[in-house]
Amino acid sequence: MKITVLGGAEIGATCLWFQTEHTEWLVDAGVRMDPRDPLPNLALLEQNGANIDAIFVTHAHQDHIGSLPLL
Repeated sequence: MKITVLGGAEIGATCLWFQTEHTEWLVDAGVRMDPRDPLPNLALLEQNGANIDAIFVTHAHQDHIGSLPLL
């Protein structure tokens, strides 16, 4: 299993990308409250040809769900 931190190493923009041999999923897809840098690094998904099978949401705070409309 490979785990890539797309955001959330600091407060906000929590987003973890999990990859196994057969599936890919995200845990959370949040935003930061800083308008200069609000999003997790979603570009990594496109750059690496991600094929996300599911998105799991831990809870409904903006720092965990704010990027969902973009996905």
